[in-house]
Amino acid sequence: ALGLQWDNIDFQKNEITFSHTMRNGVLDSTEWDNGKLIQTFKNNVRTEGLKNGMPERTVSMDKLPEIREMLLKRWSERINEWVFSNEDCRSSWESLLKFAKIKNFKFHHLRHTVGSMLFQEGLTLEDIAYRLGHESTYSTKIYARKDKRTDDKVNDALSSRMG
Repeated sequence: ALGLQWDNIDFQKNEITFSHTMRNGVLDSTEWDNGKLIQTFKNNVRTEGLKNGMPERTVSMDKLPEIREMLLKRWSERINEWVFSNEDCRSSWESLLKFAKIKNFKFHHLRHTVGSMLFQEGLTLEDIAYRLGHESTYSTKIYARKDKRTDDKVNDALSSRMG
């Protein structure tokens, strides 16, 4: 979401196309100093393409009216080509956590929450991988977790088979 530009939101078609991502550890410069290679890296750099190697990904807002309304509100207040500036997103997130009295929760944790919720609703790892933008289900397994209801179902099934 931090790589989202206003040009990538089509309110007529009701679609968002993600074509940039925020990356850390991007090579900034390389130089030689007394025979030693010195490289510097930058964090929070917006680059073209997605982290899974795809050039872009389009998502429909048809069933996301709250997201559409939030984007329309932000559109009227926009200050540059980016939907979320670095400072705006970080300060908003930190204020939200403080207000909700939540500690030690990173924005990225929401990916784990979404992956787990979809898995618990019975979606396949392939479907969840597609939604999260993973190339394979290997990464998706990290995000998709079962819950206590699954443990209860497994225990019930074993108990009924064992008599």
